Amino acid sequence: MIKEYNGKTHGSQSHILANDFIQIIVYYEIPEGKREEIKEKFDDFVRNERRSYSNSHRQ
Repeated sequence: MIKEYNGKTHGSQSHILANDFIQIIVYYEIPEGKREEIKEKFDDFVRNERRSYSNSHRQ
C-alpha cells in the first residue's frame, strides 16, 4: 500500500510481549498530501486483520 504511493517503510522490534507476540513499530514515509488517505487504508487493514485473527482463534 505504501509502495503504491512511492513511499518507504521502516520498522523495528520493540519487545516481546507476555503472550510471545512481538511488538513491532512501523514507520512510513509517503508523499505530502497522501498521509490521511494511506492512514485510513492502513487502519482499515489492521482492523480487518485483528477481526480475522480474533474470529479464527475463538474457542
